[in-house]
Amino acid sequence: MPRQIQLTRTVPNIQGQVYFSSKSFINNPNGWNDSLQQNYYKVQVPTPDMPWLPKKPAKK
Repeated sequence: MPRQIQLTRTVPNIQGQVYFSSKSFINNPNGWNDSLQQNYYKVQVPTPDMPWLPKKPAKK
């Protein structure tokens, strides 16, 4: 995964990463979770505005 991030960051047309499920990160396979936090996602960025979504999630 780190190599994939490095590669996509060199391509100007690619502007980010998409992860469909974070469940695979829970057990920290191959140290990916640590590597992502320490090397690739050190700074948390603000979530962009998404006016098509409700302001508060629906109650379950």
